[in-house]
Amino acid sequence: MKLKTSSLLKLFFVLASIFFVKHNAFSQKREVLEKWVHAVEKEFPEIEWQSTQSKLRSGSYKYNLIRHHLLSDTYFVPAFGISIDKMSASKRNKVASKVNSYKRKSKYPWANRLDWYLWGALNQPRAYTKVLKEVALIHENRKNLKETTNKIISNNVSFNELLQIKSSVKYKYSKLLPSEINNLNNLIKEHERLIADNTLEEKMAELNNLSPSFQSVNKLESFRNYNRQLFSSASPKHTSQINSDIKQRCENMVAMLATKKQANLVSQNFAGKTISSINDTWNNLNASYKKYLYLPEVKTLLNTYRQKKTTYTANLKDAIINKAKTLYTTSELSSLLNKYTSNTNANTAIKTLTNYIEIRKTAIEQILKKHEEERRKKEAEKAAVIRTNKQLVAKLRRELRIQYESNLPTFEELHYILQSYLGLINPDGKYNINDAKRFVNLVEDKRYMRLRTNAISGDNETFQNSKGMKIKCSALTSVDGEDFAYTELIIPNVTRELFELYSKELTSEYRNILKNSMTPDIKPDKKDLYIKSGRTLYGLEIDDYGALVARAQRNNFANWPIMTERADYKTLKVSSFSNVTDVLVKTGQQITFKAWGKIQIGAFAGYASPSGINGFSAYNKVRNFKHGSLMGKIGSKGSWFYIGSNKTITANASGKLYLSINDKDVNNNNEGFYHVQYEIR
Repeated sequence: MKLKTSSLLKLFFVLASIFFVKHNAFSQKREVLEKWVHAVEKEFPEIEWQSTQSKLRSGSYKYNLIRHHLLSDTYFVPAFGISIDKMSASKRNKVASKVNSYKRKSKYPWANRLDWYLWGALNQPRAYTKVLKEVALIHENRKNLKETTNKIISNNVSFNELLQIKSSVKYKYSKLLPSEINNLNNLIKEHERLIADNTLEEKMAELNNLSPSFQSVNKLESFRNYNRQLFSSASPKHTSQINSDIKQRCENMVAMLATKKQANLVSQNFAGKTISSINDTWNNLNASYKKYLYLPEVKTLLNTYRQKKTTYTANLKDAIINKAKTLYTTSELSSLLNKYTSNTNANTAIKTLTNYIEIRKTAIEQILKKHEEERRKKEAEKAAVIRTNKQLVAKLRRELRIQYESNLPTFEELHYILQSYLGLINPDGKYNINDAKRFVNLVEDKRYMRLRTNAISGDNETFQNSKGMKIKCSALTSVDGEDFAYTELIIPNVTRELFELYSKELTSEYRNILKNSMTPDIKPDKKDLYIKSGRTLYGLEIDDYGALVARAQRNNFANWPIMTERADYKTLKVSSFSNVTDVLVKTGQQITFKAWGKIQIGAFAGYASPSGINGFSAYNKVRNFKHGSLMGKIGSKGSWFYIGSNKTITANASGKLYLSINDKDVNNNNEGFYHVQYEIR
């Protein structure tokens, strides 16, 4: 059967095409292979085409991009006329061999790089299978990219959808080349502004039917905040117009509301109202209209209020002055003046009231200043007496040591002897022998010799010198001595000079527990107790036998009523050991506290502020308050209330103010104090 001429021509072209593809695929010219690798490498400017190495680490992100994209349809098909997954193994081997042959010629740098990129991908089954999976992912990425691009171009995405696409570009299309990702980002940027403008218009249209109210004003004012992303993406011209529209609509609404409120205010009778409710009216007006004080309608509204309050205060002028006469603090007077004259207009009555209160404040300030000057003068005089007494004590101790040929321990030394002794007293009756030796040596170094030779006694340890002077340590009321333990220095047949020595030392170094400051000019009575930090109580007496007894007594549980020390006329220093104050309060009075500072409340608990610390509640005086926190009560039988760093309370009883730290385990580690400033109204 003969073929027609047209059929022969078709057959010729088919055979020619097959030959061309074969020749192109397996007998490539050098230029084809070079263009193939350069088509992908141009995505990465850092690669030098004249170098045999790309300087990319094998297996790195960029290396893999080049390797896999070389084998993707976009770059592989133009070079070889067929997809890599359709190419036979023998033909892939030929391509690999061709690349390798150019590499061996050593004059084609691109061939070295191409051979490195393709390592194993064409002629090793395992590597080939692996790259096919990566190439499939690239094809899927490109398919998704095309769909996304078409969707954006057709304006078929909302603003939020566009933002989601924008945020996902980096990880969703990580398999694609930089130019493809950049093109998508540029497209998103181009359409983002347009879509943002349109979306803002739609959202603004939803607010067109708002009725005049502050709720509506708030919606308009919040529009930008609730649509921040839209505003940041929209065109400046568009956002400027929307801002202008919002401002105008808000002003119109506020003007209408202010006019209506002003008419209502005119009709109100202030005479029957309390000053608190009148001030609340101002606070509400100010809160509502503070952003629009420049509007004429708002100015008229506030002026109406001022006129009505001015009339109200002027009518009560005499009553307010009578009230001022009963106040004795500048803060109370300032509060009264502000309460009645704030946001009023100046007239004769207001000026008279203001002048009276200001004059009274000045008089009180002068009195307070005078009292403070007197207090400082007394403190200076007291400090001078203390310095003189300390000098006299040092002189007397030197002279009397020679006269009596004896060491005369100080109260501080008695304290340290007591602390050493307490370390030996335990519920099980056991102690460390080395601790016992240190205790004995501590006393005997002062030339007082121990009378006992057996184990340390929890009842009585007595040391005596050659003159009959004794140092006695006792813990009499419990096994471990925690209830009542003391150290005494006993000097028989005391002279006036010896008593003066210890009397002046006691009053110049320590504070009477019932006083809020030092009393160096008052001789101690036998029933008086003195403190430094509060851990140890000190006393002095002449017993029934005419002997001087200087005592250091343990106060580990802070059971004694210890007056809080004063820093100034309105500030107290509260320690772990102090409790009662010299402040008297009456029922109904308002007390404001402000506290600061830190105290150490134990080796493990560390330091606390007036607000207290978490944990350690087992050691609290009041379980519900934080450990180490500042607390107070009124009267010895009152209930404790929490103060912390700031607190205002109204007294529910009359009596002395008690201030304490919430810690019942007051041990040798407790140090420091809180400053507590108070004001009573």
